[in-house]
Amino acid sequence: YPEGDATQNAPAAVRYFRCRFELPAQASAAVLRVAADDACEAYVNGQSAGTHSTWQQTAVLSVGPLLREGVNVLAVRAENRPAPSLNPAGFIARLSVTLPDGKQLIVVSDSTWRTENELRPQWEQTAFDDTSWPAAAVSAPWGGGPWGKIAGLGTDVQDDPVAAYSWSYSGTGATI
Repeated sequence: YPEGDATQNAPAAVRYFRCRFELPAQASAAVLRVAADDACEAYVNGQSAGTHSTWQQTAVLSVGPLLREGVNVLAVRAENRPAPSLNPAGFIARLSVTLPDGKQLIVVSDSTWRTENELRPQWEQTAFDDTSWPAAAVSAPWGGGPWGKIAGLGTDVQDDPVAAYSWSYSGTGATI
């Protein structure tokens, strides 16, 4: 689905993103900050963590109870809705997990995520095999593209611009 430069103009469409990560222990707490141009729903291990309908500020979702020791999956359904003129599409996420020993584990939207443009049954579930999905690619660094520095990512991200990326869709897969 070649789509050109999603930081400028992208089709009104839905894309599906997934990221596997491992936790060495049960989380003491975890916060997911997520936004999409235009709307999104986030899932953790197959359970809905929440929905959000603006790109101008992130949703802040407490997801600690949805995580478990071992393999976890963060999945996001991102939707670019119709617009009367240029219609950029993007997605950004940052999961901050506090472990029992106080250490932090951070998961951000980047090229390790996988993406698909078609809904697959149980795509948000941990057991789903996403190995055939293409890798996502970064379309704009944190603070770049038409989105700028999206509010709500937290002061630690302001000091660490590599910790988050703007996502959009183009080429044979989605781009970040």
